[in-house]
Amino acid sequence: MKAICINNRNHDTPESCGRNAILTIGKVYDVRCYALDYYAVVSDAGRDIGVPNYYFKFIDEYRQEQIEKILK
Repeated sequence: MKAICINNRNHDTPESCGRNAILTIGKVYDVRCYALDYYAVVSDAGRDIGVPNYYFKFIDEYRQEQIEKILK
């Protein structure tokens, strides 16, 4: 499934960067279900990683939100 990255830091550790910072906010990724609340994704460094699902929004959902912002 295609999803756009909207976050690349854990909520519980705002100072964290490490592996999470290798995702680019605004970039579209192909995500796969990894575990409950996690997606598997290929990072910008080319590695398979598991990240929290709140890092992403599905493309259709993101587009709809952008359209609604424009129409307001």
